[in-house]
Amino acid sequence: MALAHASNIPDEYSIALPANRYGVYSVSYYPGDPTGEKVMNVDQYSGRVINGVSYEQYGVIARVISFAVSLHMGTYFGWANQLLCAVIALGLCAMAVTGFVMWWKRRPAGVLGAPRIPDALPSMRGWMIGLVTFGLIFPVAGVSMLVVWLLDRWYLARYRRLNGLRTNTV
Repeated sequence: MALAHASNIPDEYSIALPANRYGVYSVSYYPGDPTGEKVMNVDQYSGRVINGVSYEQYGVIARVISFAVSLHMGTYFGWANQLLCAVIALGLCAMAVTGFVMWWKRRPAGVLGAPRIPDALPSMRGWMIGLVTFGLIFPVAGVSMLVVWLLDRWYLARYRRLNGLRTNTV
C-alpha cells in the first residue's frame, strides 16, 4: 500500500495477491476514465517494484481497447453511458422477442417452416446503409455480416440454379 501511495496511484486501487510462490502482488487502478489507468507488479519477497505501466505508456491498440472496455462497461461517461448500454441491451432483447413473434405470425399454418417470401419486397436501402455503418464502426461484426451475406448469396444462387428458378438481386 505504501508503494501504491508513493507511485501516486489513487486510493481506489485493488491488490491481487500472488497465486503461488513465484507470483507477484499486482496493484491496479482502473477508473472510469481510461487515461488514469495504472498497474504495478511487486515482488512478494523483497517488496521491490518489478514493473509498472500507465495509460501514457500504452500503445495505440491498447488505448483503443481501454476506451472500448470503458464504454462497454458503462464507466466512461457515467450514468449516460450506462443508460445508453441499457437501451442497446433492451433493444437487442426486443429484437429477439419481436423476431420470434413475427416468425410465429408469418409461418405456414400448422408447421414450423419458414414463412413464404412476399411478392413485393420493401426497399432495404435504409437498412443496408445502417448495417454498413454498423459494420464499419464494429469491424468484427461487419466481417461476420459480410461472410454471412456472401454465403447466403452463394447458397441462393446455387439453389436457384439447381431448381431452375429466376434470380432476384438485392
